[in-house]
Amino acid sequence: ETAFTQDLLNKDYDNDNSFGKTYREHKEALELNIEQIQELKKFSEKMNLTFFSTAFDKISLDKLESIDQEIHKISSFHVTDLDLIEAVCKTKKPIIMSTGMSTIEEIDEAVKIINNYGNQLVILHCVSSYPTHLKDMNLKVILTLKDRYNCLIGYSGHETSVNIAPSTVLYGSCVI
Repeated sequence: ETAFTQDLLNKDYDNDNSFGKTYREHKEALELNIEQIQELKKFSEKMNLTFFSTAFDKISLDKLESIDQEIHKISSFHVTDLDLIEAVCKTKKPIIMSTGMSTIEEIDEAVKIINNYGNQLVILHCVSSYPTHLKDMNLKVILTLKDRYNCLIGYSGHETSVNIAPSTVLYGSCVI
């Protein structure tokens, strides 16, 4: 309720990828509460994996901090939410940031803030269409991001093929 406008939440979202008739219903069907997130974190630790989740606002950031999440992810949707990015930076934890829907100038602005705080950063090339079609992937952006920013680069995919994500390693992706 705090991360999206009421107009967006009330918008019809009845399609093949939908879990509800409105975007609100869709999001509510997909969201986990803090107890479920904590259960996933414990399971991840049991499997010797590093657990992390995406904060969509300062409230969810505080909840993730309350379970001592080690890494924070910034969604493509929030690259322009500079207040949230600054709040994430203040945790002093590593950051993974997706870049779908973002212009290079918007990414520059976010990276500048993150660099000012000195957080470790991984930038993920991402195309925000669900599912992403092969013709829209533009994987060479990985090389552009690698050349432009002094950080690790990865890939966040929404395609239906299982072959694309692993192949991005050939472009230098270190996170998929």
